[in-house]
Amino acid sequence: MRRVLLSVFLLSSASLIGTQPGRQPSPQSLLAAERDAFVTAYSRPWHRIVHFILFPGDKKKEITGTVEDTVYSPFHQKRTYSSAKESFSIYTLPEGTFTDRKNAILPGMLRFGLQGMSPQLVPQFLAKDRILAIAALPDTNFSCYQIERRDDSGFIAFNSRSVPSFCFDQGGILRTVTLEHIMTAVNAQLLLNQRYVPSRVLVATEGGTLASLETTLLESLSENGTIQRPSEAIYPGERSEISSCDSGGTEITASAPTSLSTRGVFLDVHINEQGKVDRTSVIASASALFEGEAQDEIRKKTYAPCVISGKATDYGLTTLWWGPDRFRFRKGPFSRF
Repeated sequence: MRRVLLSVFLLSSASLIGTQPGRQPSPQSLLAAERDAFVTAYSRPWHRIVHFILFPGDKKKEITGTVEDTVYSPFHQKRTYSSAKESFSIYTLPEGTFTDRKNAILPGMLRFGLQGMSPQLVPQFLAKDRILAIAALPDTNFSCYQIERRDDSGFIAFNSRSVPSFCFDQGGILRTVTLEHIMTAVNAQLLLNQRYVPSRVLVATEGGTLASLETTLLESLSENGTIQRPSEAIYPGERSEISSCDSGGTEITASAPTSLSTRGVFLDVHINEQGKVDRTSVIASASALFEGEAQDEIRKKTYAPCVISGKATDYGLTTLWWGPDRFRFRKGPFSRF
């Protein structure tokens, strides 16, 4: 049932986002417009409530709840997570990030879904990238593109980790972004600070749906507001992925293939102010056999610190780890590896 949900999702949303006829601008200019819309929309204080449904897989029960964000500046933010199982708030302040519950962490699938409502949705480019037109999604009028990534020698980098494909509707609105075989589909938009931003998104792989998110409230706030840290917020927390890094942070690399295939593990990674990995969790994987090894290897990596307004801060990213091809059996229980 969940395998066809994405198709239904895209087809049923065709009339919800503008479809102005006429010659469409270049994909580069459309992506630049999307980035500008995000920057303008979220440059002033805002408040948002998002309802989510997560699909853990392996016949586990769906997780439903809400995420409420109140943002005045990069260092005056509050995020409240609520589900049937738990509830906590994360406070990002000039003196650090704190939470009112020990080891309070958003599920990795939810963090990835929230990226679809942030500037992280818009694909990034390297200097040698080219944009190639590809076939549109079935039964849609979308215009779709694939980034062709080349290495320093000018050869096509078949093993690039982050080579996204993306589609626009007839109105030039970014509707889908597929990265590492995980598709984020935008179904609706809302107006914030005179710019439209995604308000309903679906995240899915070929195997099924990972997350569904819908904004139930989005509004501007008055300037010069602040977030106060309550007395119960005494535990170290992870900064909300709302403000983009001025420098450092997530960088495009060319170190792993782009498909989960049979040995891929897609990970949610948290990095501290020194660029060291201090937490990992699995978003999706081809096999649980590789999950432990993937997390062990990722924890050994060092990343560029995220700098916002001249201050190094923690941040999160998603990455794909590719397991070694150890098994070459022609028959038997391990033949699929």
